[in-house]
Amino acid sequence: MQSSAQEVLIANTRKVCSTLRETVEIEDGFGNITFQVHGRSFVKITGRAGLCLKSNHETQEILIQKEKFFVTPYIGRHGWISILNPQEEDWGELTELIQEAYLRAAPKYLVKEWVDLRKI
Repeated sequence: MQSSAQEVLIANTRKVCSTLRETVEIEDGFGNITFQVHGRSFVKITGRAGLCLKSNHETQEILIQKEKFFVTPYIGRHGWISILNPQEEDWGELTELIQEAYLRAAPKYLVKEWVDLRKI
C-alpha cells in the first residue's frame, strides 16, 4: 500500500511525463515505476530511493550539494540522482530536471522537436 506522499509523487511525475512525447510507464513486480522513451529509462520511482532521475555527472555534483538530493544507489555512477519525499515547492525544479532527463534519453528527432517547439 502506498502512502499519500508516494501517491502525490507518482501523480506529479505522471503529470510531467504525460507532456513528453512517446513516453511509456512501466511498473515492475515490486511496485517500482519507470518512465521510458524508446526503451531508455529516464525517471524511476522506488520505495527506497524516491524519485530517481537520469542526469550527468556535472549536474549530479551540483545537485548533491543541496541536502535534499543524493546519488542514486547502484545507478548513481552513471549520473543518476534521487530525492526522497519532494515537497510541493520542489516541483518547479523537478519538472525541469525530468524534462532534462527525458532529453538525455530521447532519440535525436524527439530532442529536435522539443527544441523547435520551445523556439516559438
